[in-house]
Amino acid sequence: MKTDLFKRIQFILLFLISINCTLFSQDEYKWDSHGIGFKAASDMKVTVNKADEFEATNEKITLDIFPWQDENVNKDDLADGIISIAKELKFDNVHDADAMEIDDFQGYYVLGTKDGVEALIMILLDKESSTNMIVTIVYEKGNQDAAIKIADSFYAYDK
Repeated sequence: MKTDLFKRIQFILLFLISINCTLFSQDEYKWDSHGIGFKAASDMKVTVNKADEFEATNEKITLDIFPWQDENVNKDDLADGIISIAKELKFDNVHDADAMEIDDFQGYYVLGTKDGVEALIMILLDKESSTNMIVTIVYEKGNQDAAIKIADSFYAYDK
């Protein structure tokens, strides 16, 4: 009888672990056109993969990356740039703007809302090239932590 109970407990634990791994598994996504990658939920699907745009989406998050070529841009320009972009996109509420350093990138991000939709916008300056990135991560309410986790996972790689 103790053996049956022990086997049931083992089965339940293994089942719960497998569900947890499935729900929270992450995959790496790469944009070879510009040598940039990030980690996100394994259910994200790449919907656009062109030289001038990359998009991946699932039911709760949509991520877009756009290259921005300008060798004259420096880190000091990015703070004003990110606020300008948020205003240009007509965000209602911009908050939590801050500097960031991720792998080969330095930049700024803001969190905000537009018409009730939440988003994270980043400008990433590639320290090694003149290709900079504008990243938008639009997410459903309650998914801010997942959006920030994706933003923190960006990295550059050699193509």
